[in-house]
Amino acid sequence: MSDRMSESGEAGPPPDLVEALRGAFEIERVLGEGATARVYLARDLKHDRRVALKVLRGELRAAVGAERFLREIRISGQLTHPHVLPLFDSGDAGGFLYYTMPRVRGESLDARLAREGRLPVEEATRIAGQVASALHYAHGEGVIHRDIKPGNILLTDGHAYVVDFGIARALEQAGAERLTRTGLAVGTPTYMSPEQAFGQERVDGRTDTYALGCVLFEMLKGRPPFAARSLPALMAKHATEPVPGLRMDDDSIPLYVERAVKRAMAKDPAERFPSPRALDETLRSREVVDVVGRRRLAVLPPANRTGAETQDFLTLGLHEALISRLSEGNVAVLARASVAPFRESDKPLQEIARELGVDSVVESSIGVSGDRVGVDVRLVDGASEEGIWSDSFQGSTDDLVRLYRNVADGAAEAVLGAMAPARPRTSQLQVVDPTAFENYMRGRVHQQRFMPADLQRGLQYYRNAIEIQPDYAAAHAGTALIWGSMTVLGMMPPAESGPLWTESARRAVDLDASLGEARQAMAQALTWYEWDFEAAEREWIAATELDPHNPEAQAFYSHFLGMMRRIPESDAAMERAIAIDPFNPFTATLQAHQTMIAGRYDEAFERFQQVPPSPLAFEGAAYSALMLGRSDTARRFKTAYLEMLGHHDAAAALRGGATVEAGLVAAANLLIERAESVFVRPVMIGITLAFGGETERALDWMERGEEVRDFQVAYFSGVPLPEAVRSHARFSAILERVGLPAP
Repeated sequence: MSDRMSESGEAGPPPDLVEALRGAFEIERVLGEGATARVYLARDLKHDRRVALKVLRGELRAAVGAERFLREIRISGQLTHPHVLPLFDSGDAGGFLYYTMPRVRGESLDARLAREGRLPVEEATRIAGQVASALHYAHGEGVIHRDIKPGNILLTDGHAYVVDFGIARALEQAGAERLTRTGLAVGTPTYMSPEQAFGQERVDGRTDTYALGCVLFEMLKGRPPFAARSLPALMAKHATEPVPGLRMDDDSIPLYVERAVKRAMAKDPAERFPSPRALDETLRSREVVDVVGRRRLAVLPPANRTGAETQDFLTLGLHEALISRLSEGNVAVLARASVAPFRESDKPLQEIARELGVDSVVESSIGVSGDRVGVDVRLVDGASEEGIWSDSFQGSTDDLVRLYRNVADGAAEAVLGAMAPARPRTSQLQVVDPTAFENYMRGRVHQQRFMPADLQRGLQYYRNAIEIQPDYAAAHAGTALIWGSMTVLGMMPPAESGPLWTESARRAVDLDASLGEARQAMAQALTWYEWDFEAAEREWIAATELDPHNPEAQAFYSHFLGMMRRIPESDAAMERAIAIDPFNPFTATLQAHQTMIAGRYDEAFERFQQVPPSPLAFEGAAYSALMLGRSDTARRFKTAYLEMLGHHDAAAALRGGATVEAGLVAAANLLIERAESVFVRPVMIGITLAFGGETERALDWMERGEEVRDFQVAYFSGVPLPEAVRSHARFSAILERVGLPAP
């Protein structure tokens, strides 16, 4: 049974498990059970939230071992991607090995297929693309799933999540010998690549690509690609039998999809897509990739349009010329005797192709008018009878040899090239050095954590990528985004980081203006450093149109719209971001800030409490609490914010203040002292003074923030502030000079 996130009617949890988890989790009911674990709906008592709690099967505990299980699943728990279901927690409770994840209110792909049978092409390829994106990211982090199947893909509101990376890695590390004793293998035979099924020692990410090809096949046909009565027979089919044609009995499935599935499921890993991303790009671009292996081609006997048997020599000569010339290419062309029975046959080409076991068929005809000879040649897809290529040739009866040569040469050049025609891409995908790409992906992981140390590491990874490949546009865009993040956290003065932010973004756009990430980086620099809001909006629109599935771009665009006080548009953009990426903590933090910008402080405060700790979360929670009059709560979050940024003395002063206002002023005074030797964001000081009741001093520092281009000035139309500051003429003047609307 697959691990389905649905109610199963199973018996309740064992009493010893309930007792072991007492005080930490309260189990409500069984959700499902799979080969590796039983899934419960539980309440996480510490965080007061419902979670999916997975408990490893008892017989696997000894094979895997608690230490290895917890180590490997924590490594996998560091994966942060829109289509990887995040790990909340893991542990060993009285010998029960468990881990928790968000409870997804949806269903597994397995359950969906059991209910509907098959999915429309557009939906199937979209789900496959999301899974491919998750796999490509995980492979960049050194994690191979090894058990991609419909039961490990969860669906909710059009969003797909891959689950159980940790289990696969832990089982892999446990070793085949110990797993054999449990009766469990790593992977599911129905979707298992030949190299994984037969226990090859070195299995890489291409085994996941194979499994994803199997899943895509099943989504489109309502059944797996191979079935057998026994496990050995099933493994043999995966290893030896050709992938069944998706279009043989359903020509509504596009040719590009069929070719992509066959390439993903190539027997030889070297013939598959080099990465899941390549499969996704092929599906997105609708490129018809080359058939895996050597294609089989039948050249049918030419039709004699003259109707006179005396002209049959013309058809024979043409037929032999075509077969001879086409056989020189990397195509298996059937001999003339094999196709002779189909001369003037009235059978459909699809049926002829099936009987001959070929991928494509060449049809031709020849006619004579006076001393002129006309030849028509056509290449037809054997699965769909779709015409792939056709052309006409003219010659003279006085020089048939030249005519045949011209026809054969022209047909060979066109047919051998047109058997895998490529649909033009809207933009040229950059060829990237694998090592540069690895550094880029690692940089992204650290960038998204949004912590000072992580940003420094992420910047170094991006620099490594650019050193390897100087024209790597995405790495330049990532570098720009990190300079922006460092500016936001006050890690360096805007005078130093701002020009680097803009320069890196502009370099990325110059290298590839069709790259959504590059346009996003440019939009952010224009918004929060250049304060050129008109140009910024053009870049935001370009970024979200070029990459509509990038939640970060949608979320930051939502912030921009909120700054412009276009709140309904801001809400809509944030809804799009959350729909794309509902479980990403960074997106959730940005949503909380957007809610605060919109002035919905109760909602914002609740959201800030639900996201992981970060400077952005603590700052937003503190300001929202202050606007709600919850002074003591605000003091706690503001103290944590200062501690996280390394302002320990200011945090202590705030904590020790007789009142919250007095503590804020004391903290601000220490920040001002520190600003004499190191950079401290002026607006942070100004807002701290504002809530401490010192309006004029607060405005002094806010004006200083304008002078040094503190990024937070751009938020002034929506940042929480006491009314004494917000209604002050000096504050209004700042808004007017910067070009922001009134609150």
